[in-house]
Amino acid sequence: MEYSTLDPDRVGRMIDGLDPVDAVLLEWLELFGDAADGLVRRGQEQYQLLRVETLL
Repeated sequence: MEYSTLDPDRVGRMIDGLDPVDAVLLEWLELFGDAADGLVRRGQEQYQLLRVETLL
């Protein structure tokens, strides 16, 4: 899904069956979910690196 704008009409057309306002909320949730997943993944990688360094 493209996140260039949060225009309710555009998003409503992209997500069939959803009210345009609900579609915008869904798009925001997906954006924040992706960002949170990235932060968690990066934190896990940093933890693994720290663990390896302490074992060496």
